[in-house]
Amino acid sequence: MKAMKVIKFMFIAIFAMLLSVSCEKEEVFEDIVYEDILKAKPIRYVSNFVSDIPTDVSNLTDYILIAGKTEDVGTVSIGSNATHIYVKIDVGAEYQIAETHVFLGELANIPVNKKGNPVIGHYPYKYSDDPAVSVVIHEIPKTEIDGVIEIAAVHAVVINEEGTYRETAWGAPCEYEGTVVFAMKTSLASITGGYNYGVSQGEIVSPECTASWTRYFGYQTVDLSTFLHETFELVHVWQNRVIGEVEVVFINGVLSFTITSTESEGVAFSYLFVGEDASEIPMYDNGCPAYSTLFPYSNIEAGAMHYYEVSVGEPVVGGTVESATRWTYYIDGLIL
Repeated sequence: MKAMKVIKFMFIAIFAMLLSVSCEKEEVFEDIVYEDILKAKPIRYVSNFVSDIPTDVSNLTDYILIAGKTEDVGTVSIGSNATHIYVKIDVGAEYQIAETHVFLGELANIPVNKKGNPVIGHYPYKYSDDPAVSVVIHEIPKTEIDGVIEIAAVHAVVINEEGTYRETAWGAPCEYEGTVVFAMKTSLASITGGYNYGVSQGEIVSPECTASWTRYFGYQTVDLSTFLHETFELVHVWQNRVIGEVEVVFINGVLSFTITSTESEGVAFSYLFVGEDASEIPMYDNGCPAYSTLFPYSNIEAGAMHYYEVSVGEPVVGGTVESATRWTYYIDGLIL
């Protein structure tokens, strides 16, 4: 496993005020062009290629498609049902796929030349056609795989329509490392009128601040290598009762925050800080958080909820063929 830089991120979402207002399996096609409605690009399906992944594939897992060693250009999805393994390469609307080469099996059996570099032309499952396409789905019978499926080596040649971009790309696990720290202060509309102020609890963000609302203003720490989803409570700063919540989700390097209330129907405003360390939290001279003026993310428009997306961390990519002198990645830990 090739380790990349581990980055620590801290994010603080502050001062959210809530307002009180009462595939089924397709046939196999031969040399037929279909329109991809979502991307408005032609996709060509030939024998042993299908137009969609069957609905009985229950273990589908997404990985990143890395071009030029560092650039995320799409997604590789791998899953299986009782009879087949499906490998989907999708580069979205910005790029196209000129070629694909797929190997499934034991790491020791990857075809290599005398120098130890993978010979992608000897990979058993290939796609190459003109025009290029945005999605390719390989349907591979399980009976064709010899031995244990330890890894998947997924290679693609990615281009753009203008002909100004052409890069080798490899599928790699979408894993992240590092920690994220977050805290939130909320201002919610009371059922009886006025506002109720709430905070997330944890390690105190600014213990030197004398403002009463900061006495419970704490942060939580999230491990990006294991975190997927959790909902955190927002409690009243004086009454210590739950008055709201923030749902935090981490997918493919993006943290999303959904702020809602448990006793009213809207959010008036919110502020969000994201950084590498708690020491970077903007503070006023009196030691209190400068949320309204210096936090980089804010929303002051009232709505049923407030939503943020923030990119964090860097991916830790998959293994590489040890004998190779050219860059390669493979995907391990498959669930097939």
